[in-house]
Amino acid sequence: MLVGLQMNFANGPASTGVTLFDAASTTLTVTYSTGDSGQATLDATPAVVRGLILTGLSLDSSPSILAGCSGPVEALTCVSSGEASDYTLGGPLSAHIRQIDVYGSPVAKASATGVVIDAALSASDGDGSVGVSGDDSLTIAQGHTTTTNAVPITRLDGSGRTMSARFTIDGNTSSPALTVTLSS
Repeated sequence: MLVGLQMNFANGPASTGVTLFDAASTTLTVTYSTGDSGQATLDATPAVVRGLILTGLSLDSSPSILAGCSGPVEALTCVSSGEASDYTLGGPLSAHIRQIDVYGSPVAKASATGVVIDAALSASDGDGSVGVSGDDSLTIAQGHTTTTNAVPITRLDGSGRTMSARFTIDGNTSSPALTVTLSS
């Protein structure tokens, strides 16, 4: 699936560059004013993991956590604020973690081993829990883009409750990182 295609033109119809915003192939067809046409296959292959994002939500917060994602891809923050104080109305958040490139496209790790994701609650956080925690708590199998298991993230019932969880690639505590915050 082609998410975006950007073509830059110099003075006239000559293309000076093409940028694909997804890890996929697409066929580009060019038709000239003379009626002649030609085709070429364009491939986009992201090579570098730049960030982490939530995906495959089986349970979502209310308001949706994905609507509140912002920041650079290397340090994405997803926030659901103004949730009902009775957390059973919104339910816990349950999602997988996916590796992405600078454009947000999934990136598979081609190494001989998988990738491990570390999960941690904020140090001062007593208003919630993460279903897994610590070093190597989630795994992305070799050749895959997404954690094998979903991670449940739960905020406690009550008004004024806030919890934050931070996910990082094993051994890299600074970047890329994903912070998830739920608050009522």
